[in-house]
Amino acid sequence: MNDFIVSGKLSDKEVNLLQKDMLDYTDQSQKGLVTGSVNVEPGGDPNYAPQLRNCLVHFVDPSKYPTTVNILHSTVIENYVNIYSNMNYMDLSTIQYVKYKEGDFFKKHSDVITGGDRIRMLTMSINMSDPSEYEGGELVIYYNNKKTVLCKELGSFIIFPSFLLHECKLVTRGVRHAIVTWTLDEILSLNEFKDYYDSINT
Repeated sequence: MNDFIVSGKLSDKEVNLLQKDMLDYTDQSQKGLVTGSVNVEPGGDPNYAPQLRNCLVHFVDPSKYPTTVNILHSTVIENYVNIYSNMNYMDLSTIQYVKYKEGDFFKKHSDVITGGDRIRMLTMSINMSDPSEYEGGELVIYYNNKKTVLCKELGSFIIFPSFLLHECKLVTRGVRHAIVTWTLDEILSLNEFKDYYDSINT
């Protein structure tokens, strides 16, 4: 596996704590948007492109779920700071709960969104479904003409540079639940991160 893509599994206790918080907000989901998407229907929402992304999401208020925040924050730091230390690990972005039902997907994209003075540096996704609950829905990260797939085991996580292309494959049965978050930093820091990544991978 590429050194810039780190995977692992949360403890059962951490999974149970995340699930406890999830019970409070999983019914608040709305359709997933695609910032700055193109080829939308005439007169349609420019941030909604069902041909690119079809799923339900909810942006979790960090102030209401400090336990979730602590688990996500510590997981990112513990698993990535030794790989690339020149990053502001204290700036954790919003937390997104994602629900992929049968027929849902998110085609290839990166998580870097331009605009503003903070930009996404790292993406972390945690699988919050048991593998028996769904089929398809694999999270695939693409890099250097290769790919890495997130393990389907409940509590499995993967951390990777936000500029890497990735996708969630079509869910063919059941429902896949996930929690996603990002670290933020200045765009100059992202450019330095990209340069470092390129220097290692050329």
